[in-house]
This record gives sequence, C-alpha cells and structure tokens, in this order.
Amino acid sequence: MHKVFYASGFLYHSPTQQILLHQQRQAKNTSTFWQMFGEVRYKEEPIEAVFQEILYTFLKVKIPLKDIYLVYDYFHSTLHKTHYVFFAKVTEMPRLRLLQKDTISWFTFKQTLKLSVPEQTKQDLVVAQRVINAIDREVALSIATQQP
Repeated sequence: MHKVFYASGFLYHSPTQQILLHQQRQAKNTSTFWQMFGEVRYKEEPIEAVFQEILYTFLKVKIPLKDIYLVYDYFHSTLHKTHYVFFAKVTEMPRLRLLQKDTISWFTFKQTLKLSVPEQTKQDLVVAQRVINAIDREVALSIATQQP
C-alpha cells in the first residue's frame, strides 16, 4: 500500500531573493489565494523527485534534484496528510509556460506578507525563508573560512 501525502513548494531565484507563486483563476466573486505549487501524491519515489515532477507538471521546467531542498514536513490537519514543503533554487528566472487557468508571479518574502495567502501557506513561507537564510549564512561562512 502506498502512503498518500501532499508536496508543495516554490521556485527561489537566489540572485533577487524572489519566489514564484501561482494563483488559480476562478469564477467572478470567488476569492482566490496565491499559493505554492503542489499536489497530492503517493510515496513511490524520493520526495524530491516528486516535487521535481510537480514543477514540471505546472511550469514545464526541469529542475535538477541537487537544486531541490526540503524545508520541513508536518501533518496537515486540514488535508489529513503529511505535507512536505520544498523550494527549488534557480540562478536564472526561466521562461515559463503559463497554464491557462493560472497566474504566476515572482515576489520577495516581504511582499508575500501583503498577499492573499492561506494562513498555513504564510507559515510555510516564513519557515522556508528562515531555512533559506540559514543555508545562505552557512554558505557565506564556508566561503569566508576558506579564504587565506
């Protein structure tokens, strides 16, 4: 039996420190939220590969597995599933094919605070920003200690 889970995340453009989110277009008078790219999946392969596949499904962009990072996972009480949150680091903003029903846009983490975003997604973005900042500090420290 395969374990059902939810995987979601975003692209992170490290030079500009922006993230890519999407918003599904819905009928008029329906509230829409900005959200991460995600889907319910079955655990049959490494979870990073699942997120890689989700990004390809949504954006038609293939991100190398080495550039996909797990932020954290938790039991999502609304979905009743384990939720894995990822980010995929990109150094260039790829040309993206827009799905007909979605809007996509790049935002700084500060800008996401002003967006219409579900509360749990806000929490996921806050944690993701902290993880990214920690990774960046670790890389900077590593570089600093290697210089003569």
